[in-house]
Amino acid sequence: MSFRNKRGITLIAAVMLIIFASIAILGVTFFITQRFSQNEMKLSGMRVLYLAQAGIHNALYNFRFQKNLTGTGSFGLGKTDIDGQNYFTVGGTEADFVMVDASTAVIGDTKNQTILNLTIQNANNTRAVTIDRMIIRWDVPSRKMKEIKMNGSKVWVGNQVSPADIDIKNFVLNAVPTIYPVDGIKFDKDIRAVSYVDVEFVMLDGSSRNLRVYPAANNLNFVVRVTGKTVSSNLYRSIQAQYDVFTSKITDYREIRDEILP
Repeated sequence: MSFRNKRGITLIAAVMLIIFASIAILGVTFFITQRFSQNEMKLSGMRVLYLAQAGIHNALYNFRFQKNLTGTGSFGLGKTDIDGQNYFTVGGTEADFVMVDASTAVIGDTKNQTILNLTIQNANNTRAVTIDRMIIRWDVPSRKMKEIKMNGSKVWVGNQVSPADIDIKNFVLNAVPTIYPVDGIKFDKDIRAVSYVDVEFVMLDGSSRNLRVYPAANNLNFVVRVTGKTVSSNLYRSIQAQYDVFTSKITDYREIRDEILP
């Protein structure tokens, strides 16, 4: 083999070696970059999750603080900046904030026709919520719904069987922490044979929440939703929690897909 041919083979081998080395280096660099990117995504995901958790506990702390201070618990909605990069946003649907206290509910009046001793309030102190309709269900078909009275005024009068889809006069639960009496859910006859009365509150924003108002039950609760986020990323994570006021415990805690916006 001539010297020129040997030089040519050596040159080709050197070029091939450089190419293979470059590919290997690029592969390793790509792997390291991807690994760093995955680690950063994981850390960012944990960061926004912790922010959402912080928002949940902040809202519940504020509710308990206000309840101890004034007797009427409440919490604020909106964005809270932790620092220049991190924040959480507290929110929810109108129905999330409806709290009904049925702990002393009874069948009252002289003819035993009316559910008494109910109260209702808005859990947040930032945004008023409006009850648009009430869907009421009970288990004695022969009894008809006749009247609903709230905060001293009749919001509906009629004659409906179960389930009664009732278009009440819109009832506003103000953002100023207030406990409103539900003066009576009245039927046409004696209802001592009725074993339950459920009310689905349909709000002006279209959200709804179903609650048992009779028999008496210690299940006074509300729902709060929080999104954690950073200004440097579109990544977010959200949590919702249901809080039982009587036991001071979270009864339902889960991650959700919805982003709560400021």
